[in-house]
Formats: sequence, structure tokens, C-alpha cells
Amino acid sequence: MEVSRGTARSAPFTGSCKLMLKKTIADTLAREHGTIIKRGASHAVRIALVFPNTYYVGMSNLGFQTIYRHLNARDDVVCERAFLPEPADLQDLRKSRTPLFTYETGMALGDFDIVAFSISFENDYSNLIRILDLARIPVLAHDRTSFDPIILIGGAITYINPEPLADFSDVMVIGDGEETAYRYIDQYIEDKNKPRETHLQHTLNLDGMYVPAIRKFSTDEYNTSIDQVAKQQVSSFEDYPAYSGILTPDTEFGETMLIEISRGCPRRCRFCAVSYVYPKFRALKPETILNLIHAENERLERVGQPKVKAVGLVSSAMCDYPYLDELCAGLDTLDIRIGVSSVRVDLIPESLLNLMLKTGLRTMTIAPEAGSERLRKAINKPISSEQILTGAERILTKGIKNLKLYYMVGLPTETDEDIDELIEMTKALSQLQRIHGVPGGKLRLSINPFIPKALTPFQWSPMVAPKEIKRKLNYIMKSLRRTPGVDVKHESLKSAYFEGILSRGGRELSVFLLETVRQEGDWKRAADEIGMDTNAYLGDMADRETLPWDFISTDKEQHRLQWEYRKSHGLPHRSKGVERAESRVLSPE
Repeated sequence: MEVSRGTARSAPFTGSCKLMLKKTIADTLAREHGTIIKRGASHAVRIALVFPNTYYVGMSNLGFQTIYRHLNARDDVVCERAFLPEPADLQDLRKSRTPLFTYETGMALGDFDIVAFSISFENDYSNLIRILDLARIPVLAHDRTSFDPIILIGGAITYINPEPLADFSDVMVIGDGEETAYRYIDQYIEDKNKPRETHLQHTLNLDGMYVPAIRKFSTDEYNTSIDQVAKQQVSSFEDYPAYSGILTPDTEFGETMLIEISRGCPRRCRFCAVSYVYPKFRALKPETILNLIHAENERLERVGQPKVKAVGLVSSAMCDYPYLDELCAGLDTLDIRIGVSSVRVDLIPESLLNLMLKTGLRTMTIAPEAGSERLRKAINKPISSEQILTGAERILTKGIKNLKLYYMVGLPTETDEDIDELIEMTKALSQLQRIHGVPGGKLRLSINPFIPKALTPFQWSPMVAPKEIKRKLNYIMKSLRRTPGVDVKHESLKSAYFEGILSRGGRELSVFLLETVRQEGDWKRAADEIGMDTNAYLGDMADRETLPWDFISTDKEQHRLQWEYRKSHGLPHRSKGVERAESRVLSPE
């Protein structure tokens, strides 16, 4: 099999619409370093790996880049990429009725053996439908025949709640995909000449593979013997490092090489799924990370390209990485800029802070999440206001120019007093910045509504009504309007509530998603058209005996979530029935 990995060349496009798009895609590929072009043998499994958003968003996604490289590591697989076209290109495709095609060779998605979607965000669900429609592949799984490719779904959303996409998927990978995907490909090859139904039945027996058409789980009543689909974890984190193998300026992070230095989180914040879907915090060794950078530099040098200029360290718990001082010492020997995920302002070591300053970083992100000390304890992020202020003063004194802070409003048990404390904290930080910071520094607040997520202790909690969220946001912005150097932003509330609906629904939402696409993204009108009560998904779920995602969670895991939920409200643990009844009373309106 012929494999080329380097700066891409033009793909062999044909057809009038393809000729119009040829230059755009060819120019995009020409700016890439690390593109994989394979001329596979006729027996190779052809996989179209699709990110359900634009190229810019998809190529900024570390999971998408990792699985692309991993699939192409097999000699018997040819994996190519496809994305949601930009709006102008989208119109051209529709007008010309040209089926959506891949970047590498311009092959139509419908001609592949497998079309695999890597999905990280609920708001991209509608794009999956649009892409299948553009590819002329039946959108619903039950309409597909042996002439259609297998539609496989994986990615971050399958760790917490895959059910809203069940009707669109033939097969799903639940959890880490590196080893599971290889097992599935082996099964696909074995079943190559067998009926589609036989293949799906065989797939059902693979660990971590979910076949929605065959395995349907009832949420009508709690079933202690429910047949679980076990979330998969790679056997060795060291063997499957996640990093961006393709560098391109056309991403959110530019030509920064992203490396996931750890997976999971030991902190167990009650709003976040990371601690609960990854029961064990795992970290790459410093030599593994440094070797990845050295290998990338050698590859770039072979093709006549400049070395890596910037590395982004990705972690949900940056300051809990156990080898941070050793890693920083190794990175300090390289002539590269270093960026990091958000940090615990009370835990950041001198080694990391000095390294970031030395390599030119001027903005640091911290995530207090809640405005008051009381509320931070309730969400299990017990960092005191004094620790935040002391840590911020240290960072600013060192020379960090800008601070970015993440907050949520509408958290369970939140009161107006918590909002007042958020405002006072911001004013105190602004004063510290004026006294100790670099002149012209900014304090940037990103404040967004709390969205309850599956497989977190707050999975039963309601999402606060939009009117109340708007009141809180307006109050914050008005109170900080005259505070020097402070910028306040929040995401689209319409987008947030759409995400809230999709986060806690089941496969019945397929009708809602299809109608949302018909209504060109207007989900409120879609809900009205089909008579769907959105409060059933946004409201209190404490009286729900079972939830759509229970089948990927063990009884032990659910018991832990229930215990954490009650602890956040200061209540003793109770049996399942009593707990649900009492939490109904406790949940805010």
C-alpha cells in the first residue's frame, strides 16, 4: 500500500461543482503538514471520517485528529476526512446535487464502506443529519440497505448519552475508540460478504459496541439486571497518545501541536462528567510527550518544513499532572511557545508559571465556576475566595497580562447572594490587576448557563428558566459596566437551551432533530410543530425512575452520583425511591 504523509497536493476532483470547490480544498490541504494520502489495495476497508462541523472546527478537535491518524495506521484501512461545508459551498453542493465528498481524494461519502462520525458536542447533532442528506445516504438507519455504507458514531458524546443519535446510527463505539475501532474493523472484514443484518448481529457481541436497532433499553421502569454496554477505556494510555498529527494555520489554535497529557480528573466536580466517565486519572510520562515533539520535528525537517513553534498541553486537571516539574524542565530546553488548558489558580507550580512566561504566554485561564465560596463547595470545587485572590495576585505579579475566568449561572442551590459575591470577586480581581498587573491588562469573564449533563451528580437537576438566566446575566453586566478592564461575554442562550434538551433526551428526539433541520435550525418552532414539551428535558428529573443513558452506567456508578447529589444539598443518603421523592421537594423552581 502506498502511503504519503507530508504537505498535501491537489486531490483528483471531477464534475462541475467539484471543480468550483477544487481550488478551495486544494489550497486548504496545501497549508497542512502531516496529511495522510493512501493508495490502498482493492481489499482495503475505506472509511470516511466525518466531523459534523466545518473544517476549522473539526481540525481543532484533538479526538478527531487522533482517530484519523490511528485508523490510517492500519495497512488494510484507508481513512479520509469530510466536514460540513462552509455556507457558500453548502449552497453550491445543494444546487448542483453533488454528493458530499472527502478532502483527500474527492470520493463521495456514499461510496465508502464505513462513514464514521466523531461527535463531541450536542449542538452538532443537526449537522450529522445535514451531512447524511448532502451525501445522499438515508438519514435513518432503518431506511438503509446493503448498498449503503455503515454509519458509525463515536466521540465524546458516547461516553455520557448516545441515545439521541440512536435512530441515525447503525453502530456506536461507547467510550475510548482506539482499541474498540480496531476490533470492529476486524469484524467488518470478517463479515465482508455477509448480509448487513448478520454483520450488525455479530457487532452486537463486541465489547463497547452498541447496535441501537437491536439493543433497545426501556426507561419505563428500573431494571436492576439491565444489560449494560460497558464504556471502553484503552488498556494503556501510553500506547495511544492523543496529539494533533496534522498542523495547519486553519484551526482555532493555529499551527500549535496539541498533546493530551492526561485523561480524566481526580477532582469530581459535580457538574462535570469527566471525573465520572473516567474512573481513573491517567497521565502520559514526560519522556513520551517530549518524544512526540521530537518525532514531529524530525518529520517536518524531512519534508523541508519549519519545526513545531508552539505546543498546547491539554488536560482536564492540568495542575494534578504528577510530573509537571519534570515536563516543564524538558520543555524548557525546546525553543517553542507553551499553552495550557485552564489551571487551578491555587495549585499552579512555579515551574509551569515560569515556563509560560518565558515562552511568551500572556493570558491565563482559570475556572472558579461559581461566584461564592459556599456555592463552590456545593459543586465540589472547594477553592476559597482568598485562594483565588492570592493566586491571581501571584500570577499578575509574575507578569501574566490577562486573566480569563469561566463562570456558570443557574447552578443548583444558587441564590442572588452568590451572584453578588461573583461581582465583588471580579471587582477585587480588577483592583489586583491595576495594582500588580501589566498595564493594559484585561479581565475577561465568560459566564454561561449551567447545563445539566448525563452521568454527573446534577443529571437530575433542572436548567433554570431563560428569563431568570437573562436577569442574572444583565445584573452582572450592569454591575460591572464601570469596572476598569473587565469584559463580560456569554454564549447564545438559544444554543445553550438546545444543548440542554439534547443532553438529557432519548432516541425519541430523532423526530425533534429532523424537524429542527427542516426548520433551518429553529428548534423552538420545531418543538411547536411536533407538539414537544421542552420542559420535559429542561426541567427537574428527580421523579424519573430511570434515565435514557442508564444502560452505559453501572449500579455502582449511579449510586455514587446519587450520593454526590444528596451531599450537594446537605442531605443524608437514602434508598432510591425515598431519594427521588425528597429531591423533588429540594429542586429549585
